[in-house]
Amino acid sequence: MKPGHVRAFALLLAFAASTAVAAPAPTLRKAPDFTAPRLDSAGSFTLSGHRGVPMVLDFWATWCAPCWRALDAAERLQASYESKGLQVLGVNIDEDVEKAREFAARRAPTLAMVADPKGHVADMFDVHAMPVTVVLDCEGRIAARFEGFRDGVERQLERAVAAVTAKPCESRAD
Repeated sequence: MKPGHVRAFALLLAFAASTAVAAPAPTLRKAPDFTAPRLDSAGSFTLSGHRGVPMVLDFWATWCAPCWRALDAAERLQASYESKGLQVLGVNIDEDVEKAREFAARRAPTLAMVADPKGHVADMFDVHAMPVTVVLDCEGRIAARFEGFRDGVERQLERAVAAVTAKPCESRAD
């Protein structure tokens, strides 16, 4: 590659890295339904069983250092907004489910967690980078999506959660 092309490519990469990584979803599309095995308890979790509840889905992996910060933020959100009905669900994509279970118990013991070792749920939500956090409104629509966990993302995430929990949902799941 010629020196001028290398410089142009580097500038393009720098611009891409500096752009916002978090934004409200352009349209409120219905989140795809899924069922996944629980990491934090026996049984499974089905998203449609929680319609009527604002939710945060936090896609993470044990090998992803920014995911650790996102998990910490997810626990803080759960503690702050649980009284307004918010439920936070960690979606782990590690192939080694037992390693993920042990890590989650240590790192985020208060969060509900599911395993997605084959990446089916991640594919449904177009997860191609880590971490990804998705905010769902009471009707199960994607209200916001955040990729990565840079400075400022936690504030943006909290604003999105505040918006979906601002008024009580008409019907809450049990």
